[in-house]
Amino acid sequence: MLTVSRIVTERTVLTLLQRYEYQVLIDYGKNTLSHLSPWEPEKEQDYFDESQVRSRLQMSNDLFVTGSAIHFVARGNIDRDG
Repeated sequence: MLTVSRIVTERTVLTLLQRYEYQVLIDYGKNTLSHLSPWEPEKEQDYFDESQVRSRLQMSNDLFVTGSAIHFVARGNIDRDG
């Protein structure tokens, strides 16, 4: 498990998703696809498939470990929201 700093506000947490949190991105894709698709670039049909999401998160984690990049995600503050 990576040790990742988090930026926390009253309602939001900015953090790096870890590779085992792949379901968060899969759910996000399923829940927002119809609403956000008019404004997002086209994605491959398998973009939110488990293997694709796991691969992207692993690459994101590897880049973080090497100091090359950090891909923040914004989430609701689950400590506050439950």
